[in-house]
Amino acid sequence: MSPSFRPSRAVRPLILPLALLGCLLAAGCTSMLSPLASSSGSATADQTRTEAWLQSLTGLTPMEQARRAEQAWRDESNPPLLRDRAAFLLSTRPSSQSVAAQQALARRYAAASQAERIEMERVLMADLLTADDGTLRLLGSGAPTGREATFPWSLTVWQAAKRGLLADNAGALKRLSMPGVFADPSVVGPASSGGAPLAPRSGCVALVLPRSGPFASISRQISDGAAVAAQTLADRGAPMDVRIIDSSLADWLNQVDALPPQCVAVGGPLQADAYASLRSRPLPGRALFAFLPQLPDPADEGNGVWRFFTSPQDQIDAVLNVAANDLGVSSFGALVPDDAFGHRMGDLFLQTAARRGLPVSTATYPPDDMKSWTKLTASFVEAVPPAKGKIPQARAAFEAVFLPDGWKSMDMLISTLHYNGAHQKIMLGSALWEQSLSSAHGLNPSTFALTIFPGVWDAQAATPAAAALREGMAARQGRAGDWAVLGYDFVQLAAGLGLDSPQWTPAALNARLAAGPVADWAGAPVQWDGAGRASRRLLLFQPSRNGMIPLDLEAFRAYREGRGPLPNVEPAETDTEERSAASEPDISALLESITGHPADAAEPAPTHVPQL
Repeated sequence: MSPSFRPSRAVRPLILPLALLGCLLAAGCTSMLSPLASSSGSATADQTRTEAWLQSLTGLTPMEQARRAEQAWRDESNPPLLRDRAAFLLSTRPSSQSVAAQQALARRYAAASQAERIEMERVLMADLLTADDGTLRLLGSGAPTGREATFPWSLTVWQAAKRGLLADNAGALKRLSMPGVFADPSVVGPASSGGAPLAPRSGCVALVLPRSGPFASISRQISDGAAVAAQTLADRGAPMDVRIIDSSLADWLNQVDALPPQCVAVGGPLQADAYASLRSRPLPGRALFAFLPQLPDPADEGNGVWRFFTSPQDQIDAVLNVAANDLGVSSFGALVPDDAFGHRMGDLFLQTAARRGLPVSTATYPPDDMKSWTKLTASFVEAVPPAKGKIPQARAAFEAVFLPDGWKSMDMLISTLHYNGAHQKIMLGSALWEQSLSSAHGLNPSTFALTIFPGVWDAQAATPAAAALREGMAARQGRAGDWAVLGYDFVQLAAGLGLDSPQWTPAALNARLAAGPVADWAGAPVQWDGAGRASRRLLLFQPSRNGMIPLDLEAFRAYREGRGPLPNVEPAETDTEERSAASEPDISALLESITGHPADAAEPAPTHVPQL
């Protein structure tokens, strides 16, 4: 028998869209809770527990989210609030219990007041916006006969048709555009009242990129990804006019000023100095999405400027989430290079772990003095000198080690940690590794069997967007990767937002972004909170013989518990082209733009490049 659905008016504030989770936990977002706030206005133990549960889902795969949602929904010891919120998510994720969750929501909706129905529609739509295409196609085409226009199937079918996943998309949208289907027609946008074309919409988008100089190769990959997105959209009947402005030219700022009014969304620039030049002058009617890991003035974010790039916080959240939430790690170490970047990342990791109540032991190492690493790592892990023929042991209590350095140092550093007895500890890397590991390296899988790092692009992803990017790049004699996905996903986002006139406000765009704009993401998706601050749900990988492989969490657990083979082994790839060497000038160029000085031998370029 399926669990009952028993919402509580007193704790309604926590029945919130998963897409708005970041806002729940960020300062300055309390205004977004006010429409759903209870009369008491005070946080309860149930609310705190549900917040923690929602937080634990960030960055997980849809399958894992479904498993946790089903578990939470069925556990009668959980607070009703948590079980209720789990039912929403379960109804949009791949599970044998999705239909049961839909039926429970339908019963609740039928008995709800108009205000409650509006809230339920908003929550469900936000979860549908983050559902994968395969699940949405299955759920949308499986609506019971005669119930297509009934909640929750009405929203599910609408969203599936909006993405073009059904046999008769136009017919479904027309039927669901009739008055009275939705308690709040605005939940599905203006098209619900008139059957107008839906997102993505035709329009104009601009990218500010240097087409010559040391950044030319990066810019070409981004431009190619944008061109593939434009072709994909054109094939779907929504052509986008993509304008590339060459920021290496003397008059590039004038070219930005001369963009037509309908070219509202502007992506870039990549370089900090070009960004400063752009911000030094008015940009009336433009929404600037900076390709920077952080803005020089954080107050600008959400106020005329939005980020479209991975931040250091995104990387730390990704590895902390998988270690603490999925693998049960409760104590950490952080071994950081003794330089400015290492200290910044180490401090941020320490602060983030402290907010979660997780202890961290820290140490630094000189990145250029490898001879000192053996003794230093022995002290860090509290190594016990082994008896003859015995395996070394590390007495340090922490179960995982954060290593915020470039890939260049990792083989030696991790091997040295293993030599000193830390071979059973999980190693957590940064997104810096993705550029170096995107092609074959001939690595020893056993060295990195318990190593995890975050990234942007999964070359094995089976989503329609990922396939379109791979095929489109191949047609252009290119290769899909982290830079190409930046251009592809930005153009898709611009099409989903549909900004085509200067008549918009930062507050309105913030609300639109926080609600989850429809974007057919090829890479790791970007989310925004109600204040316009960006975060990215990074993908998780392991180093493998042929470069990198998506993390298989169950295989990782099995290996760690001694009941399975190496989790990071895959068949040998035929493509053995070494991309890392070819991309070295790109990485050096980006480093110079961020640090303000050229990379040199004392500060290897791959070490300090904030990755996508």
